[in-house]
Amino acid sequence: MSPARRAGRPLAAVLALVIALAGLVSVAAPAQAAEEATYVRTFAAAGSGEGATGSSYALAQDADGRVYTAELSAGVVKVYSAEGEFLRTIGQGHLSSAYGAAVDAAGNVHVTESGGRISTFDPNGTLISSFRVDASIPFQIAASGGHLFVTDVDTGRVLKLTPQGEQVGTWENVGGPGQRASAFGIAARDGYVYVADLHGGAIRKYDTNGTHVADFTQVSGRAMAGPYGVSVDSAGRIAVAELYGPGAAVLDPQGRTLVAWGSRGTGAGQFQQPTGISLDDTGRVYVADFQRNIQQFELEPTFKAFTPTIQGSGRAGDELSVTASTSPEPASWTYAWTVGGSDEVRSRATTFTPTLADVGEFVTVTVTAKGVDGEPADRSGVAQQQVLPALMAAGATLTDSTPTTPPTSGDVLTVVPDESRIPEGGRRVQTRWGHLDDEQECVTRDDFDGSVTYDVSNADAGRTICVSLMYLATGYDTLVVGAAASDLAVGAFTAPTPMTDVQEPRVGETVTATVDLDDAPEGAEVTAWQWGLVDGEDCAAIEGADEAAFTPEVAEFEKSLCVTVTVSAPHHADATTTHAVGEVGAGDFAESPAVSIQGWVEAGVETTATVTGGDPADAERAYQWNLDGEPIDGATQAAFTPKGAHRGHELSVTVTSSARGFVDDVTTSDAVEVGVGTLRVPSPQPSSDRPRVGEPISLPIDLSEAPEEAAAHWQWGVAADEDCVAISGATSASFTPTADLVGKTLCVEAGVTAEGYEPLAGVFVLPHSVVRGTLPAMRAVLSTRTPKVGTTLTAPLMSGTLPKGATTTTTWGLAQAGKECRPVTKAGSYRVTSTMAGREVCVRVSVTAPGYVEWSTTLRTHRVTEAAKASTSRKVVRDREVFTVRAQGLAPGQRYRISLRHQMVTGKADSHGRVVRKVRYGKGLKSAQRTILVRGFEGGKVTYLKRIRVTHRVR
Repeated sequence: MSPARRAGRPLAAVLALVIALAGLVSVAAPAQAAEEATYVRTFAAAGSGEGATGSSYALAQDADGRVYTAELSAGVVKVYSAEGEFLRTIGQGHLSSAYGAAVDAAGNVHVTESGGRISTFDPNGTLISSFRVDASIPFQIAASGGHLFVTDVDTGRVLKLTPQGEQVGTWENVGGPGQRASAFGIAARDGYVYVADLHGGAIRKYDTNGTHVADFTQVSGRAMAGPYGVSVDSAGRIAVAELYGPGAAVLDPQGRTLVAWGSRGTGAGQFQQPTGISLDDTGRVYVADFQRNIQQFELEPTFKAFTPTIQGSGRAGDELSVTASTSPEPASWTYAWTVGGSDEVRSRATTFTPTLADVGEFVTVTVTAKGVDGEPADRSGVAQQQVLPALMAAGATLTDSTPTTPPTSGDVLTVVPDESRIPEGGRRVQTRWGHLDDEQECVTRDDFDGSVTYDVSNADAGRTICVSLMYLATGYDTLVVGAAASDLAVGAFTAPTPMTDVQEPRVGETVTATVDLDDAPEGAEVTAWQWGLVDGEDCAAIEGADEAAFTPEVAEFEKSLCVTVTVSAPHHADATTTHAVGEVGAGDFAESPAVSIQGWVEAGVETTATVTGGDPADAERAYQWNLDGEPIDGATQAAFTPKGAHRGHELSVTVTSSARGFVDDVTTSDAVEVGVGTLRVPSPQPSSDRPRVGEPISLPIDLSEAPEEAAAHWQWGVAADEDCVAISGATSASFTPTADLVGKTLCVEAGVTAEGYEPLAGVFVLPHSVVRGTLPAMRAVLSTRTPKVGTTLTAPLMSGTLPKGATTTTTWGLAQAGKECRPVTKAGSYRVTSTMAGREVCVRVSVTAPGYVEWSTTLRTHRVTEAAKASTSRKVVRDREVFTVRAQGLAPGQRYRISLRHQMVTGKADSHGRVVRKVRYGKGLKSAQRTILVRGFEGGKVTYLKRIRVTHRVR
């Protein structure tokens, strides 16, 4: 059978027939109930406006009192305010028709429609879901307790559904045995379902599972005439719209008539076909008169049903209080507290305190809402609570015999109970000690019962010791209080004595300590070493000496060395022990010094012992010169002059180095044969002991006291072990180191020969290796300081002769005036373009050469310097004749030196970097070509050097 048909007839036809019959049936208005509903207003009159009703069978309300009416023919649900003002329409375009509507606690609107469908809209009117149900004609709908209840007009069934459409229950034959089953209007609230049986003339009450509870068939002493719509408020009052009766009625929860009103007609309070009804908790009643209007009535007020709430623990001795609320607000409240079913009222206040004698009994409080002069009628609510035993209170603390440390093996713990709040007659029945488990519960041991003290042992290590105390008292719950140590218990053990690999420590020799942990607790390890010096009973720590190995220094010499070790084990107190190692003795020199005899050794010439290196470096030196290996009496200074009798013998020097804390070191130089002592030439000294690449270094030999025919000879080389490996071609008094010699030590084999004389010879080793040189004094000059657009700038380098392999790099850049300039463009010249207007051009000129420190300078277009040059006023000069030396290209104010063989003059360049100086050669020089050197100095280095060739003639 189609969901829209019954016995082959459409639902509209069936309902039209029912409505038509309502017009034929006339029930005389019964005697009125004690009171009537008061007419308030009419709204939603039939018509074509948006707020007009058409064919409305049912009404519903939400929590805010808004009224919902399902419009069958329009296929919408219309919403009105509690005062009848039209608000909005729900369901346009979604519903084919609308039989009934219900609003759930969340404000969602559920609508039954033709085709066996139910559609749900959210509070904003948006469609949430739509589903079919197992009903031929799902007519009216109610929502309560998270379920939907739907009447099936065609079968007389009631369906119980979830909001998602799952059918979870149904019940049949609402009309009962021998009666025509019918189910039209439906209401649900507070666990009950109410069904309007139109043909059976009854309102049938069920629980939500379909169990029949009661039937209500009378209105004011007459048979109920065609109940079509039904509604229930929170007080359980039942509102009925009688299609075949005079109008509407409200019953109490037991079915007794509270009020009935209405008559046939079209005036206020009159009805033609009352089909839908809604009763809210404020006493407002709305009745839908099919195809006419909706009328609002108000009932006499009544208190809403309520259940009081008891607050409090429920324990003996603790105060209980009660609260309740209902609407409308009562004029006053009354309270009656009783215990154990007794009629004796123990308290008429909002509070009541049960005694110990009430433990186990139920306390009952009856709360009554009262109106003014009995209006509304009194309404009572009852609440119960069982009296529980009272609670005792006690405390406990643990004390430790060593309170500043965690519980340690050997300590005694004592529990101190606080029993000041234990009631009279209460007693402690149990004291047990134990340990906290992983859940922080105190797990006690039976063998520790009764004692208030506890001896901590190694068995407690790593665990938290706790104690549990139990108390009993009549009328009180058993009380168990506990206390626990604030720290884990720790064990104790004796650290093993460390051993050292050296029994007689010496300065500079490492001593290593070890510890045998075989007898220590499991997991033990050394966590700290501390070396020190014995100070009475203590081992005074040496700062920083905290490793297993220690090397005594001079500060520990002749003092007693000791070592303290700390051993840690899981859940045990750290253990320490100290071992006295012994007095620190003198150690050996870490490095013996190198001893040599400097210069030539010949009769009549003083020679000096050279001592280099040695550790410690601050040792004191004592000297002893030896001849053929035997000490020379009185020769105990660093210098010694051989006598004539020593010629041809081997000369050596023995150096004894002494330092506190070390055994004396004795080192003897290689023996040197004392040579013939005829030539008297001072021992030469190198012009510099710090050779640099590109800077000449010389070993001048003064032959002023030597025979006229004496000649000096040189061979420069590189020191390798004890050899001087010759450098090819380096045979003059001066030598300029090259880049390949950087980091190497220079030496020179020098000698003096003269016919008929014993030649002199020696090897001289420079103390410092060759370092990178300084490039010759140079500078870069911009081609112009005021470049214009179109100008090509250059920055030529002005310098002397650059070393072989030298490379000059010019890098250009731009900057705003006064701002930092970072050159980035590498080029030999730089074209000034219009885009550079207003900016400054900078250039970085750098010179690099193998073996030399890079030279660089950065210039801006505002500065220009002259090219360096030097000249004299004369090319030929005579003894003591004054002539002028000019030089330019020095830095303003730069110090200069003009050298004329053994003469020199010094001064400072003027503000233009120029020099104009009158000079002259002294007497005694031979006629010859001479070179005048003009040098400029910065920071002690030559940065400017010019040579001027002149011819000197004797007058």
